[in-house]
Amino acid sequence: MANIRSILKFRRRQDGRTNYRKRLTLLKSGNIRFIVRPSNRHVQVQLVDYEPKGDKIILSCKSDKLKAYGWKAPTGNLPSAYLTGLLCGRLSKGKIKVAILDSGRSSLSKGNIAYAALRGIMDAGVAVKHSPDKFPGNERVSGRHIKNYAEQLKKISPEKYKNTFSSYLKSGIAPEEFESHFESVKKKIMEL
Repeated sequence: MANIRSILKFRRRQDGRTNYRKRLTLLKSGNIRFIVRPSNRHVQVQLVDYEPKGDKIILSCKSDKLKAYGWKAPTGNLPSAYLTGLLCGRLSKGKIKVAILDSGRSSLSKGNIAYAALRGIMDAGVAVKHSPDKFPGNERVSGRHIKNYAEQLKKISPEKYKNTFSSYLKSGIAPEEFESHFESVKKKIMEL
């Protein structure tokens, strides 16, 4: 009978939480990693540096911090991801000049939340290697698509409008005013 040895994978790899080949490639770049982790309700971004004993989080921002700058809309959408990336870049106060996007195990598709956050940190002055055709358009970043949909829905079905935008209306912001609200919060963040 042959003695067969099995090699166990790292625990995080077994659980499907870490792709070590991708991580090694990112670490070899020597740049600080810009990590974007979206959930249904929030977007979290972090600037992380590698250290042999473990990763060091330089700065972490969650989209619920936007409320301190007057954000009234939900915090899990594309405009809030952009503003969270912008806030992270402005809070780093120019200490970080170059970063690299780390999406973890999630796959990236054109115009998604990770690219909106990336566009935000780049607008704050942090250079990140990227492909500009992957960014969401200005209409989606500023929330104009939300405003346009709300205006159409209000004309067609006022009841459905109330149900669809109930979280906006409870927060005290009409979805038709979303684009101007976005611009006012962006202006406050850029003043940091």
